[in-house]
Amino acid sequence: MRRQGWLGLMVTGWLVGCGAAPEPVERQVGPEAMEVEALACGPGQVQEVKQGLPSRPSEFLEVAGALFFFTKEEDGDSLWKSDGTSAGTLKVKTLPRTGEQFISNPYAASDLLFFTVHEAGTGTSLWVSDGTSEGTRRVKTLPGCGDFAGLYGHQWINGVLTFFHQPCGIRDLDLWRSDGTEAGTFRIHDLASASSPPANTPPAPSHIFITGEADGTFKLWRSDGTAAGTYTLPIPGDQHLYERVAELDGTTLFVIKGQATGTELWRTDGTASGTWKLKRLDASTSGVLGTTVKHVVDGKVVFSFIDVDDGSQTEIWQSDGTEAGTVRVDTFGRPADFLGVAGSSAVVATFTADHRHMELRRLSLTGGGKALVATLENPRADQGYVADILDVVRTEGRIFITQLEFPWDGLGETYLSRWVTDGTAAGTRRLATRVATQDAYRTPFFVTGTGTVMFAHASEAGNLEPWVTDGTLAGTRPIADLWPGSAGSDPAGFRRLGDRVYFTALKADADPSLWSVPADLTCH
Repeated sequence: MRRQGWLGLMVTGWLVGCGAAPEPVERQVGPEAMEVEALACGPGQVQEVKQGLPSRPSEFLEVAGALFFFTKEEDGDSLWKSDGTSAGTLKVKTLPRTGEQFISNPYAASDLLFFTVHEAGTGTSLWVSDGTSEGTRRVKTLPGCGDFAGLYGHQWINGVLTFFHQPCGIRDLDLWRSDGTEAGTFRIHDLASASSPPANTPPAPSHIFITGEADGTFKLWRSDGTAAGTYTLPIPGDQHLYERVAELDGTTLFVIKGQATGTELWRTDGTASGTWKLKRLDASTSGVLGTTVKHVVDGKVVFSFIDVDDGSQTEIWQSDGTEAGTVRVDTFGRPADFLGVAGSSAVVATFTADHRHMELRRLSLTGGGKALVATLENPRADQGYVADILDVVRTEGRIFITQLEFPWDGLGETYLSRWVTDGTAAGTRRLATRVATQDAYRTPFFVTGTGTVMFAHASEAGNLEPWVTDGTLAGTRPIADLWPGSAGSDPAGFRRLGDRVYFTALKADADPSLWSVPADLTCH
């Protein structure tokens, strides 16, 4: 979540709460958080895999058990491959360059890496790599208008890559496929009537997508990677708007809206007979899905719906993909942001009446009702600071939150604090806090898959270093001080491969290095 989303919620909250009596700020959580920032993990946890990379690598991807990444060099961008050892971290190939060049859309498919290379004057090309220099090659130069060409929505379907290609902008959309060869790379279907591209294409093997049309309606599509297997699915009525909800057990759930039908939740499995309405969410068409968070847990998707016509109240819904199993759990009588499921409760964040603090509230998904969990501490509230949520991840029944605290007038420093909640007051605590500068949006959480979370964080001194937390105060610590002093190593790009997590960081005045730590690392 970005600041602008929360500012919109804040303004809505002011409008709704105008004239209401201020609510008491109940149980601010945070003062008990001990400063453990000086206590780093024991020595030997971090390994420097490769020293002196030409530049900080871009996105890491796992392909056939190896780590792939790109670096920028004077003579062109280079593709690298690593098996997690220094000797096994090698440059695969430097891509030829005649002008300005950038690489985008890296996508791991089977034992291949596909990516797009755009070069000014020569257009956009699809490339593929099998991890060898000879096997890293241009597949095909795609049609475009001047220097423009858009590629997105990559999916691996039935042994081929499918993607959307928009060579000349709006109303010029095509569906393509590629098997990694020039002859096997071609257009499957002309989607030229679409005025907007597909949104949030699901994972394979269910390739279902929705396009907005020039007349304001939309089309629901299904594709198996072939021309014959790409077709539209019927949707009755006058529906003109849609929102995608989630993928659930081989089906896609989505919301459609029509003037005569209101706002409805539908499902599809990619067949005409498997596409039907589950339930009407609202009689009007003004309601919207609350946020991008739709949490799938225990075979059900939990999501929020904002009833704009009724004071922007936030409703919590859950669905198992059946009509009977699609129910509104309850309603919060205020704007709220759904953060996810912790335990058996949906957790939302909202503002106190004075708009200086953020509250966490829970709603039992099993009939236990609503309750205030905690009010998160904002120690500078009396100095004109307001709060925002910058990042949220979920693991093993807990929600990890980055709270952003910033001056409303924009004058002064910005602060970050890290929190965790299990949906109870006792399980909600501040884990760490720091002064934030321009790096605030470059410090997301990384879920390791072992119950811990890693992130880039810094103490009041401003040293940005790798951290780990297991959700306890004692277990929230810097992993290591890779660049002692005031500069900080600026770690980024956390990615798990096997039993280790890899990232890049700086060390003194040297070029960036590739580092790794155990994925199950804990520090107490």
